[in-house]
Amino acid sequence: MTLHINLPDELQEKLNRRAVESGYQDAQEYAEALLRADVEENFLPEDVEELLLERLADSRPGIELTPEYVAKFKAEVEQRRREAK
Repeated sequence: MTLHINLPDELQEKLNRRAVESGYQDAQEYAEALLRADVEENFLPEDVEELLLERLADSRPGIELTPEYVAKFKAEVEQRRREAK
């Protein structure tokens, strides 16, 4: 399925910036990840938002989205879900 979304320039710029800051290659990859996460049954928006905000506040250079990083990220989200119950 292909989805086309027209965004105002200002919003597109913010989306591009957030994508890079979050370690994604581009806004399309970032938006796809957000949409995919939103349809997952156990998705907790506050978990992702909190992790993204932590990353934005981090002064380290951009992250490389490696399998190890993805595994660590998923483990952190799962731990936060368990703690929230």
